[in-house]
Amino acid sequence: MNAEKYAGRIFSNKLRAAGIVAALAVLSVCIGNGPTAAQSGAAPQAAPVTPEQIDGTVRVCSTCHGFGGRSISPTFPRLAGQQHDYIVVQLKAFRDRTRDDPNARAYMSGMATGLNDAMIEALADYYSAQTPVPGSTPDPAKVASGMTVYQQGVPDKILSCATCHGANAEGAGATPQLAGQHRQSLERQLGYFASDTRPDAVMHLESMNLTERQTGDISAYLASLSGGKSATAIQTGPVTPAQVAFMAHECSSCHEFNGEGVSPIFVFPHLAGQQKTYLIAQLKAFRGKTRDDPRARAYMWDRTAGLSDAMIERLAAYYSAQSPAPGSAQDPTDVAAGRNIYQQGIPGKNPPCSTCHGVKAEGMGERPRLAGQYRLSLERQLAYFATNARAGGVMYPESKNLTAQQIKELSAYLAAQ
Repeated sequence: MNAEKYAGRIFSNKLRAAGIVAALAVLSVCIGNGPTAAQSGAAPQAAPVTPEQIDGTVRVCSTCHGFGGRSISPTFPRLAGQQHDYIVVQLKAFRDRTRDDPNARAYMSGMATGLNDAMIEALADYYSAQTPVPGSTPDPAKVASGMTVYQQGVPDKILSCATCHGANAEGAGATPQLAGQHRQSLERQLGYFASDTRPDAVMHLESMNLTERQTGDISAYLASLSGGKSATAIQTGPVTPAQVAFMAHECSSCHEFNGEGVSPIFVFPHLAGQQKTYLIAQLKAFRGKTRDDPRARAYMWDRTAGLSDAMIERLAAYYSAQSPAPGSAQDPTDVAAGRNIYQQGIPGKNPPCSTCHGVKAEGMGERPRLAGQYRLSLERQLAYFATNARAGGVMYPESKNLTAQQIKELSAYLAAQ
């Protein structure tokens, strides 16, 4: 599939005249403004960039912002459909370290260091050309309250956000599009502006006048906007190969392009080579909200809401047909101890794990393949089972009998396979 068909855009804004800027600020709170790169002379020398270089950079960006800028993680903003000029301003500010907030220091300043002006323009072209993500479905009461603040402001405190960000929060020029952003991401940025952790004179004044409830309500309203597209209606009709390929690209935001995962520090599980029946059961449980654990609520409920049974079947077939990821290097001592637990169990407490998951942890049917999964992902799921945060029938009594050290050892052994 053409990568350009599935990518996204960013955000930015530099408020100009004080009076008008004050009005704009409310909405920009989620995405923010800040000094431009022109204020710093550290910009790398511009040079032509090739399509291959652009594609490689987009792949790096997709680790956090999702394929095509369609971020799934509520921590990272969506770039698909973002205003071109906003993206340019923000990337230059990250690169030149003139935008200084916790996220900039933790992620973007380092990531943008080597970008020249030509690459920044190319990335802005790429992401701004993508179709924005449909809005989510937060609490209706919060959405209604947030809409009032966005459209009308708060008397004697805050001007209408629509003054700067548009009637539909679409943004313009260096003013960012806010429609369809993650609620948590918007709330975080508003908090940064309010505390002046992310310096911006106008947005500081606007956001500091919002109560905690108003911040949550306006973020919920913005997250719900989607240009009239339903985020939850289950698709009907035949599923085409193009639709399956598109969904696989969407899933790649966290699970990588063939399901092999992203990085050992991530806690998103490998899907490549997973048991088809297990994938079907889990996707339906996410869609029906019958699998209820912190990760399911944060990520998978919304992502699976519109999947039909036919799409779930096709996705499961796709991922189960991929070659499983190879095992990763782990501490040999932990691996040896974990092997004993997996193969022999714990006398008087747990039977061998191989009884259900297979001699090689390959799984069968609705019993998942565990071999080669990320250690941190395995540890987290075992901890969920142990506390019953993820209801798992037999897994609750099994995992609660494991000590923290045994969970670490067992996970290390499985990750190494």
